[in-house]
Amino acid sequence: DPDGNVLSYEFEVYEDAALSTLLYAGTEPEDSDGETEHSSASGFPENAIVYWRARATDGGAIGPWSRTSEFFMDAVNNRPGTPQLLYPVNTTVPGPTPTLSVAPVIEPEQESVVVTVSLYGEGIGLVATLVGSPDGSGNGGWVFPVSTPLNEDLVYEWSAVAVDARGVSSLPSDRVWFDVDAANTPPPKPSFVELAGELASQTPTFSALAEEDEDGDAQVLRFEVSSQEDFASTDLQSLGTVTPDTDGTAVVTVSYPLSENAVAWVRVRAEDERGGVSAWELASFFVNSLEQAPGPVVVIHPGDAQTLAGGTVTVRWAPALDVDEDDLTYTLRIVRDDESAEVVWEQAGLLITPSSGAVPEGEHLAELELDPAGYLISARAVDDTGLEGPWGPANGFVVLATPGPGIDLDDFGSGCACRVGSPLSPPPLWLCALLLTALAPLRRRRRT
Repeated sequence: DPDGNVLSYEFEVYEDAALSTLLYAGTEPEDSDGETEHSSASGFPENAIVYWRARATDGGAIGPWSRTSEFFMDAVNNRPGTPQLLYPVNTTVPGPTPTLSVAPVIEPEQESVVVTVSLYGEGIGLVATLVGSPDGSGNGGWVFPVSTPLNEDLVYEWSAVAVDARGVSSLPSDRVWFDVDAANTPPPKPSFVELAGELASQTPTFSALAEEDEDGDAQVLRFEVSSQEDFASTDLQSLGTVTPDTDGTAVVTVSYPLSENAVAWVRVRAEDERGGVSAWELASFFVNSLEQAPGPVVVIHPGDAQTLAGGTVTVRWAPALDVDEDDLTYTLRIVRDDESAEVVWEQAGLLITPSSGAVPEGEHLAELELDPAGYLISARAVDDTGLEGPWGPANGFVVLATPGPGIDLDDFGSGCACRVGSPLSPPPLWLCALLLTALAPLRRRRRT
């Protein structure tokens, strides 16, 4: 502190990066070693990212807020989700070295996992333990190539388990079976047709293209949609099977509305008339059937009740929450804190630049000279469809006058040189006393 005053620190923890939902606020006196620690008096949501900031105060003046930081709340290490087996599941495979596949595994702490498959032969027992690798789709699925040839016409069973980075294991999946039958080649995996990453309907229609079956078998396409990437959610919708048209395209529409402003998952596979099935094709999309305006914007600096020296003002603000996940621009405004409410500065079209290793926040240098007075600053967001959010809460701040050169009281010397009447006559004692009384506050202010 420039004045050497005793400091204390204010801490705030929020549920979101927009600083709109306060979870905790506390104060801590500065530690003697200059590094102040503070323990919160309340718990925070488990397995969630929370956001915090701090600022210093000497009991009078208030310093600026720090940059917002984040941490992941992990009081209890939960086990990973049970792996969901994708292929082969209760079907035949055409060759002795199939590739097994598992859906993305949900890990509550967002840690890396290792997925292992145990493969059993009927009447033989465990024949292989396979460690998975990413399937390359970017969706988080796993593949397990079988390198040692399996016996034809023998039934095999398999299950999977996931282990997180701290060694906690998931529950094992249920066992499913498959057999090797070179006489029937399963149909190839189908593909989605022009599936966008954002859909403007809660009951969207999906199209998928079936590839030609190597054996010439007739086939149908089976569709499923879910709110979870592992398709283990209770809201899983089985959309049934659809016979492709002459062009090989199958079309299906979701029966029950999907959650608005949320990611959903859809998958499709081919099934031939002899019981052969392909691997699942997975895709995700964002549901946005109704455009909504972004939320209010919190100005970080100048903070409420702050005092600033004259000159330019660096404005900082938090990102707005936007349920549609649109691109946003920001408008900031400074008005006089008086009856006139005169707008002294406004700037639109401002952006927040992503930054690595820190929670993004906006920053802009407002090149203006503010007179000594009280002001209010606020901000709002505008999405890429033109919808304007509400103005956020206004922070009141004061700009101080620039100090002048002051009065050098040392020029008065020792004693009082007042003269009244004749230059040779001494001043009345009451006049010197009055003058010294008037100068006393100036001397005290000069020494502070």
